[in-house]
Amino acid sequence: MRSRYTAFARQNVDYILKTQTTLPEKASRLELERDLSTIKWLRLEVISYTSVSQTQAQVEFCAYAMDSSGSHKQLVRHHEISLFCLAEKGWLYESGKIQADSGELKWQRNAPCVCGSGRKFKRCCA
Repeated sequence: MRSRYTAFARQNVDYILKTQTTLPEKASRLELERDLSTIKWLRLEVISYTSVSQTQAQVEFCAYAMDSSGSHKQLVRHHEISLFCLAEKGWLYESGKIQADSGELKWQRNAPCVCGSGRKFKRCCA
């Protein structure tokens, strides 16, 4: 899970594709590269990990990012419950369900930055 987040943050498309069972229907390699070029990942928060069986695990996480794809930058939260399966190469991403609280996030005035630096958001990642 954490290695996939790092791959998203570093825009390592090869690793992302190598660590999943199938490519989602609507996501081609080019679309993934384009989407990653407009997003700066700030923080990963693993909420829970549940072993479903010896070869399957469920991970709930929130990832925070700054999205600059629109007319202005916006802070977004990606909250997902993912299913991973164990294969010869290690754990592979199988599927995920994006939660309802995902999307644009309004950060409160003078709140600490979501990245964990301790600085104010407006002086750090905004």
